[in-house]
Amino acid sequence: MKKSIAVALLSLNFAWFGPGAPAQEATAPAAADIAAKVAAKYAGLTSLAVTGRVITDIDMSGGKDPAPAPKTDELKYDLGQPGKVTTFSIRLAKPDLYRVEWSQMLTESYTQKGAAWSSGKGDFLLLGGKQRTIEGGMQMALGSAAGVSGGAASTLPSVFFQSKTNQLPNQLQGLANLVLLPEEKIGDDSCYVLSGEKSGQKLIYWITKDYLVKQKKMVLGGEMKIPDISDEDLKKTLSQIGEATTPEAIANMRTTMKTMQAASSKIKGSITEKYETFQANPVLPKESFENASDAAGKAGN
Repeated sequence: MKKSIAVALLSLNFAWFGPGAPAQEATAPAAADIAAKVAAKYAGLTSLAVTGRVITDIDMSGGKDPAPAPKTDELKYDLGQPGKVTTFSIRLAKPDLYRVEWSQMLTESYTQKGAAWSSGKGDFLLLGGKQRTIEGGMQMALGSAAGVSGGAASTLPSVFFQSKTNQLPNQLQGLANLVLLPEEKIGDDSCYVLSGEKSGQKLIYWITKDYLVKQKKMVLGGEMKIPDISDEDLKKTLSQIGEATTPEAIANMRTTMKTMQAASSKIKGSITEKYETFQANPVLPKESFENASDAAGKAGN
């Protein structure tokens, strides 16, 4: 139950991301202009296919200093180390087709896999080997997958589908205190580096010179800010992860929220999303967004 509630809280985007790298010679108008050009770039795409990794580097020992973040040009990790790396693939096509898959090795003998998708026949979520139909559309499905996917289900889809009547607000354009940091190089790409805040989170984006998101980092270390959440919203969240929606379950969730808030300042480190392959406007038939079980059922009819 505690694990499921933690997933629910992540899906609600409760976070405790604190101060990040200090701005140097920040120019807010230039930063805002870059963010606007990123939005325009993705608005011009009709489809997108991306693969990458999420690197989790968290220290819960209560130390004063955040765990050292990886160098942007040296993202080399032991892919066999449990709980540190989540691999993902993302396929998106306008107006409303999407499929996000993720995989994380939690122990030597167990790998957690999941997916969120729509092929135009509803919105679905696969967690713990169980497929669920999601009420509430794309926003609820991808929101429910945000925590367990390491954030992969929320970042690029929100930028790509930004024109869907605010169903998925563009994360990058919604940042407060946006500043431009010194440029950095990731692989062969020289990147703009934008830093900002959203709902108490410190977010840093690396943007290529052709205005594509190359990397995103969330910096942990501050006290989590919990917005006012109604019992009805908590019921919806519990329902989406297959938990009971009783008054007792809602009360337990609120208690867990308070406990997490009290402990959040002790959590240091970072979560880095790295996008490693990128295909702009690939041909993606509707069938490519379906789950394997959907395709099998279709073939059998």
